[in-house]
Amino acid sequence: MLAKRTAALLIPAALFATFAQSSAHADTRICVGTYRIQAANGNYVAAETGRSTYEGMLRARTPAGSVGAWEQFIVRQWRNDASGIISYSFQAHNGKYVDTWASYSGSLKGMLRASAGTDNNNDQRFYFSGEFRNGDLVGFRSGLSGVSPNWWISSEEGYTGDQWNMLRARSGSIGNWELFSFQRVNGNC
Repeated sequence: MLAKRTAALLIPAALFATFAQSSAHADTRICVGTYRIQAANGNYVAAETGRSTYEGMLRARTPAGSVGAWEQFIVRQWRNDASGIISYSFQAHNGKYVDTWASYSGSLKGMLRASAGTDNNNDQRFYFSGEFRNGDLVGFRSGLSGVSPNWWISSEEGYTGDQWNMLRARSGSIGNWELFSFQRVNGNC
């Protein structure tokens, strides 16, 4: 059975419990609500709307003093009744859901964009690592299978121009570019 959304409640203790070992449990520090996502470079993730290309591209480009509505994401929880696996979807300020674009090639492969009208497919599902450093959640993975299976999300700090700090599902391990802090703005925990 396809996963169904659960009510806003505390995620059972035991994802975004170490996903590297098991994705069947969620972390107690992630709940349904609105979040800001800060990359290791100190910038916040924004869904960029009004772009002529790649509408809704996610980039860690907003300095702390300039955070606004574009840097907020509604986090929703999904539970697969058959497997017990919990995943999450993110809805951006434009009303669209974040999805992973595995069909792109080269440096754009695995780009995260707030461009989906629904959040009921695996390319719109994410899993948390369950690992914390200095009290912050370390990373999150894409829910894709096949082409880009469960890659860690990276902030591409080495890119330049309008792709600088673009978020992409592309890393097999956690390094500095895969460190993110999920800061709850509101929600029920």
